[in-house]
Amino acid sequence: MSNKKGFTLIELLIVIVIIGILSVAVVPRVLDYPKKARDASRKQTLTALQTSMASYLIDSSSVPGAITAVNACLNDGSGNLGSLLKNRLPNSALPIDPKAEINKYGQGAGCPNYYYVLDKDANGVVKGYGFMAAMETNSGNVAPASNFNVAAILNLNPISTTGTYYLLKQTGL
Repeated sequence: MSNKKGFTLIELLIVIVIIGILSVAVVPRVLDYPKKARDASRKQTLTALQTSMASYLIDSSSVPGAITAVNACLNDGSGNLGSLLKNRLPNSALPIDPKAEINKYGQGAGCPNYYYVLDKDANGVVKGYGFMAAMETNSGNVAPASNFNVAAILNLNPISTTGTYYLLKQTGL
């Protein structure tokens, strides 16, 4: 009898095949975790923006007519909703997307952050509002709500996002 120790070629091939099958099943899921984490962060940020907007509306009872843009990138420029909300957010600063990319909303280099939508009636009174983020995965409420009467949402053309949009809306103000 021989006292050879070790694995046979068949045993090694079986182990390699099993490892290959497991890696094919596990690796794609592991690679999506950073994207899903950034999407979760975006959803939390939209909730914070909605909370700051609700706080603003409690104090002022309406969005002033000075907000000229109905649909725009959320920044702190003059005539932008971001200029009203930034002092109600942590660190008095507007949130920045976890993976700020240029042209998420078809707006060029000027919109690496979040997007807002105001639904105004014929008199310019805000009836509803929404905050939107470009997602990296296809998670969440992917389609703009059809009863939220803002045609510009439907025309957004994300260039650098592979996912869809997440819209957090509030109507009936």
